[in-house]
Amino acid sequence: MPIVDPPNARSIMVIAAHPDDMESWCAGTIARSIDAGASVQLLLVTSGDKGSNDPDAESAALAARREAEAAAAARKLGIAEVTFLREPDGEVEETRALRAALVE
Repeated sequence: MPIVDPPNARSIMVIAAHPDDMESWCAGTIARSIDAGASVQLLLVTSGDKGSNDPDAESAALAARREAEAAAAARKLGIAEVTFLREPDGEVEETRALRAALVE
């Protein structure tokens, strides 16, 4: 796969459903964009409170850990801001309220 130039943008917002989605999908592009001078914000719809195979995992503790991991990854990449909407993992629906929160 050829390496392409990053988007020519000064400001980029990455919207993903869960912590670690962005790192899996487009972290390389984001890192190259930041190196090229773009400011990047990350918006995560959930905190990944159901993102574990451990049946005894406590949702609040898991969400806190995954938010901390996402924030640490964002710092390493140079992302300017991370926002969590904290919608329930696995229960996100396309609603007017969600669209409003994404736009806000």
